[in-house]
Amino acid sequence: MLFNEQNMDEIIRKIRTIHQTTIDQRSIGLTEYLAEFFQFIKQQTNLSNVFYLLTKLLRDYVDRAALKIEFLKANCLETNSDILISEIDNEDNIISILQFICELLVNSENVQEKFLHFNGYEKIFHFLCHVHSPSIEFLNQFLVLMIEKTTLQIDSSLTPVDIFVHFINPRITVILIHWIPYLTNISLQHHIIHSI
Repeated sequence: MLFNEQNMDEIIRKIRTIHQTTIDQRSIGLTEYLAEFFQFIKQQTNLSNVFYLLTKLLRDYVDRAALKIEFLKANCLETNSDILISEIDNEDNIISILQFICELLVNSENVQEKFLHFNGYEKIFHFLCHVHSPSIEFLNQFLVLMIEKTTLQIDSSLTPVDIFVHFINPRITVILIHWIPYLTNISLQHHIIHSI
C-alpha cells in the first residue's frame, strides 16, 4: 500500500487488520509496516492529523498493550525524536506528536522503561519548551503520567472517593516545572503548580 495523506484512515485500518491477524497469516510483518509508515511520516508536513489518528488508535484499541510493543519495535521513539527536531516551529505538530507519546506511555510499564532507556524524557519532552498555548487536555495528559490514583470504596452504596494519590514519575514533574515559563496562559501555569 502506498502511504499518502489522503489514505490515512485506510492505513490505520490496515495497522489494525495486520495486528489482529495471526503472525503466520500476515502478508506483511507489522513491525516492518510500521517502520515504513514512520519513515513516510518523517517526510510529511501536516503531521497533526496523522498523530491524532495514531493517538486515537491507541486509545480505542482493545489490545493496546501489544500494539504499543509493536510501535516500539518499529523504532517509533527514535523516529518521533527525529521528526520533532524538524518541527520546532510548528506547535500543532509538536502537540500532536507529544500526545501520541503520552498515550504510548500511559498505563504501560514496558513502554515507560524503554522510554527511560531511550532517554526520552530529555530527547522528546524537552520539545515542550516550543509549546506555548496548549489545551488543558494536553496538559492533563502529562499530569496523568505523573501520578497514579487509587480509589477507596468505603461502602458499596457510596461513590468511590479518591483519597490516595501516588507520585510515580518525578521526571514528568521536573519537565512540567521547567515548562511553566514557556506557557503564555497564566491559568495553565497555575494548573501545573497546583497539581504538583
